[in-house]
Amino acid sequence: MSLVLLLMTMMAVPERVQEPGMYEELLERPDGSVVRYALSIPKGYEPEKPRPLVLALHYGGTVTPYYGKGFLVQLVEPGVKSLGAIIVAPDCPSRNWTNPMSESGVMALVEHILENYSVDRERILVMGYSLGGRGTWYMASRHADLFTAAIPMAGWPSEEMAEKIGDMPICIIHSVDDEVVEMEPTKEAVKSLEARDAPVKLITVRGITHYQVPDYAKYLKQAVRWIKEKWDE
Repeated sequence: MSLVLLLMTMMAVPERVQEPGMYEELLERPDGSVVRYALSIPKGYEPEKPRPLVLALHYGGTVTPYYGKGFLVQLVEPGVKSLGAIIVAPDCPSRNWTNPMSESGVMALVEHILENYSVDRERILVMGYSLGGRGTWYMASRHADLFTAAIPMAGWPSEEMAEKIGDMPICIIHSVDDEVVEMEPTKEAVKSLEARDAPVKLITVRGITHYQVPDYAKYLKQAVRWIKEKWDE
């Protein structure tokens, strides 16, 4: 081996983790910023067999390191398990998900995952709860060419977001007993989507408040079943 080749080998960047499990990872970007994220690789993952990808956007609160991991463990993984998906749950890069800084960081992370893991490009789901629910509306509406389904939970959409979703299947989960995020904007968004025959489903929750996050897992399972049906059509 030549000296040059030896040096190149020693300096090579290690391969990304490919073994099933949950990991705390860090994406360093060319501009010097970093995106912390939790990564869940499903059992039986093999690089030659593409898997669905789930981007999970956490709720609000004080974002301590790997805040997204708690959301992933608490709600996302139990709810989307049947997909056998790769799940990535970033920490919000700024105060909310609906601004250029967060959007840039999230999309850089998604691109990183697509480059380093075997992902089925026809099955890329964005989902989130509360702050992340609104972030789901935002990301889906701005990147309808990438995401192929969305599940916003307890999030408040704008009329513009609903208009830009396009033909993406979207399953919305909202509780009538949510004391933080009122349901009316969600109902209006559903009406708007139904009016143009968009593939939309509303799962109405009763008896669960905004902060009973783990209790939404069974409704997330329902949403995933519906999304899978739409993907298989």
